[in-house]
Amino acid sequence: MPDPTFGVDGKMTLPVSNAYFFFFNSGADILLQKDGKFIFTGSIGDGENDLGLIRLDKNGTPDPLFGNHGFIQTDLGGDERLVQATLQDDDKILLAGTSTYNGFSSIVLARYLNDLSLGSIDLSSSMQEALIYPNPVVDQVVLEFQLTTEETISIQVLDIQGRVIKTLVRNKHLDAGHYRQMLDLSDINIPGCFILQLIGETGAISVKMIK
Repeated sequence: MPDPTFGVDGKMTLPVSNAYFFFFNSGADILLQKDGKFIFTGSIGDGENDLGLIRLDKNGTPDPLFGNHGFIQTDLGGDERLVQATLQDDDKILLAGTSTYNGFSSIVLARYLNDLSLGSIDLSSSMQEALIYPNPVVDQVVLEFQLTTEETISIQVLDIQGRVIKTLVRNKHLDAGHYRQMLDLSDINIPGCFILQLIGETGAISVKMIK
């Protein structure tokens, strides 16, 4: 019987702007995550194709934490065709395929960060992880983390000697949950190695970055 917890009477229709999403080529696949969410992979486009992904929550609605309202479209410069998709052991998403441009074909690989590959940060615990990207940094960096308990946090940039270069967030109260924080580092114009430090009431975590 149709699953009433999925879509409308077990059915879900997803518009993809004005493009065409090809799930039924040789590389189209459905990847099932540990948390019950699932990812459609295929080729998307009208004319020349790009690699495409759609992630849905367990109830069939696009996941707003993934890409652009649940959708990702990646143009690698040619006509991309997906051949294989998989979830790595660390939960990153890996796509493999071909890209054809001016009659020449190349093998292409694309790997995507996945919030399942992020650690859960309990600042009172010794097991602490966070993710920053891109790294090396140009002007802006995304700090992505998950708090297991509510915390009041500050975020600072330190030089390699441990001196505070910039305070980005000061004494901000956050509930437990997943966070994706955009940080502006455009006024740090000295290249080198820096430490991005997340400080809570019960501890701190540091992530090395290159600018």
